[in-house]
Amino acid sequence: MWSGLFRSHLSQPTLCRRAWAHHLRRSWHSLAASSVQAAIALPGDALEILQEKNSTLRAMLQTLQWPRLLRFHGYGETHELPLRSDKCKPPGALPAADERVLQYLAGFFDGDGCVFGGGIHVVQCFDRAEVLMLFRTAFGGSITKNRDGKGLNRPILQWRVFGQAARQAASLLAPRSITKHRQLLLLAGLPPQASSRSRQECTSELSFLKRFDSAVSRECSVEYFTGLFDADGHIALAGNAALRVEVSQKFGTVLRCLQHMLAHDLGIQASLYHLESKSTLRIRGTSACKAVLREMLGSGMLAKARQAELAVNVTLQNAVEVGKEMTNCVGNQTCGKRQDHAGRVRALKIARMQAKARAGIGDSSQLQELHRLRKKLKQHEFISQVKNHGFQHPAKLLFHGLDHKEMKAVMLEDMLFLDRWKPPAFLTRTANPQAMEEFKALLVRNYKNFLKAWRHCLDQGQIVAAVALYLSWVPETLNTMWVRLVRSHLPQPTTRTIAWALPKFATWAAESLGARPGDTLETLRHKNAKLRAVLKTTQWPRLLRFHGSDGEAYELPLRSQKTCPSPPPLPADADDILQYLGGFFDGDGCVAGYLAHCRLVVGQSFDKAEILILFQATFGGSISRHRAGTGLRKPMIKWEISGQACRRAARLLAPYSLTKQRQLLLAADWPEHAFGRQQFVVELSRLKRHDSAVVGPCSVRYLAGFFDAEGNILPRHYISIRLRMVQKFRTVLDCLLRFLMQDLGPKNVSAFA
Repeated sequence: MWSGLFRSHLSQPTLCRRAWAHHLRRSWHSLAASSVQAAIALPGDALEILQEKNSTLRAMLQTLQWPRLLRFHGYGETHELPLRSDKCKPPGALPAADERVLQYLAGFFDGDGCVFGGGIHVVQCFDRAEVLMLFRTAFGGSITKNRDGKGLNRPILQWRVFGQAARQAASLLAPRSITKHRQLLLLAGLPPQASSRSRQECTSELSFLKRFDSAVSRECSVEYFTGLFDADGHIALAGNAALRVEVSQKFGTVLRCLQHMLAHDLGIQASLYHLESKSTLRIRGTSACKAVLREMLGSGMLAKARQAELAVNVTLQNAVEVGKEMTNCVGNQTCGKRQDHAGRVRALKIARMQAKARAGIGDSSQLQELHRLRKKLKQHEFISQVKNHGFQHPAKLLFHGLDHKEMKAVMLEDMLFLDRWKPPAFLTRTANPQAMEEFKALLVRNYKNFLKAWRHCLDQGQIVAAVALYLSWVPETLNTMWVRLVRSHLPQPTTRTIAWALPKFATWAAESLGARPGDTLETLRHKNAKLRAVLKTTQWPRLLRFHGSDGEAYELPLRSQKTCPSPPPLPADADDILQYLGGFFDGDGCVAGYLAHCRLVVGQSFDKAEILILFQATFGGSISRHRAGTGLRKPMIKWEISGQACRRAARLLAPYSLTKQRQLLLAADWPEHAFGRQQFVVELSRLKRHDSAVVGPCSVRYLAGFFDAEGNILPRHYISIRLRMVQKFRTVLDCLLRFLMQDLGPKNVSAFA
């Protein structure tokens, strides 16, 4: 295949190309002599060794570049790239008004086409260019290279059309399309002289339509099904000579239309399966699959015509040869992973053994071994099992480490590496006090003191260096706060250790980074940059508790069950509190919507926890750690609420919110079941990208909450001050501006876009 690609897709051999090809051959032969030879499978190799060699070979393949694509073949002719719309057309050009062709092209476009702000395009592998030629014949446009090949990824071609021709193509495809009907209508209705704002809105609407199932339900034809199958279909040869035909899509509306067409027009029953990431329409039964494939061959199948012809003629006698031929007709997505005929027979036997196991019949020893090899342990099962075996450490981290494939389950093969793993000796040895004293003496001899040894050899910028550096160089107010944090949030031995280390570290820091009277500007800048670099690597102590306005210390996390098991009743001055909280939530709040749940979140610095306590007292929820402190960034805590309490809080806050009112209304109506949440997630994401604020009246309490979240007090001209609020979008600022101008007058308030 590689040499054939050289001969067919490189231009006439020149001296430069001959030298390049000679260099590539020499490089490949030298690589084959060393690495490839080591990756060859041997008869006595174990399964783990074969898997390791396969991974090595795949990693090598990913570094190999295909020759540059200069031309392609279509309709029996060779065409140079790029093939513009004004150059020669392929023989047998079909008119755009041919209804059967348009039905086929609409189905193919629903599978592999894409609508963007300026036009439409379709991509295909370089050896399946006939479909792109058909699009170009029907609608014009050009065929260009999309990307070069690399490793197992073959070169890709694309057909594109822009401007008026794209709008005409969209108007012809839209009445026959199902999945991309609304996207094509949006492009077809775009004015020729549309402004940049209109095009931006069109792009935003297209992005919105692509995120959820925007398909329309309508009757479809066999030609449409043929086009969609050519783009996203799959023909599988299972067992001895059994066929399976299936089509997969992200959303299921178009598959339900195809299911109805197959039952109504062809009398074939197809099954529809819905998984988490896709939906699949599957046709079982060799006779039913052959009937469908014959119908599609008669309806103009192009991309998978060779596979369909082989599948229609498969028998028990030629199943092995047909399987090999069908393997050569598909792409490289499962190269090295496909089953041969013997593998399909073994898979069929395993499936039969599993069926017997579920029925409780068969050889018990074989069934137990099969069950042991196939069993998957979920996270809760894994944690309970390791605890039953005496493992007292955090088992959740161990599970995620073993689940490197992110399958949310652990199998036997995930732990086979333990049989050949040889841990370092120091992990399994008992502590040696004499060696520890010798090591400490060696550190003192090389670094003069323990603190310098810790900073340069052991810690590399962790907690002791962080605390000491802060106490030596930050202002006195921050110094006091840090000492308070150390005393309240660290265990007592750690506090004593830091107190012992600080004087010596302060001496070292003053000698190394301290500013001296004779330092030049460049020296001061260098020391300042070095100090900031050290600060970025220092960690604050782990936050275990926080203090409220009353001076009381609260342990983290502070659950709602400890303070208010049920939703707390609203106080008498609830309207004033909700106005303030609505303003604060508009500034620092977040509506986080996922397929699993919806939450309201407000984050604050650990020393400004009073507002979070007010949110919890009003709505319930919990206060937990949000982010650890690093350098000049202080630790963060957050208030969050979810479930039914989240819907209640959203309903209460929405009437007092301006910036996030529409987001809160979505959260108030968030579906209780996972089905139907996808559209809510997409709509919430769209509201956050644009100015979705509503224009409404403000109050002093709303302004106080908003200013607490987003405001700044700036000194000006020694004796005056300036108040400033900044937002991404200006609708809420316009509302505040009107409110302030009514009370303070236009001379005292100004706004800048």
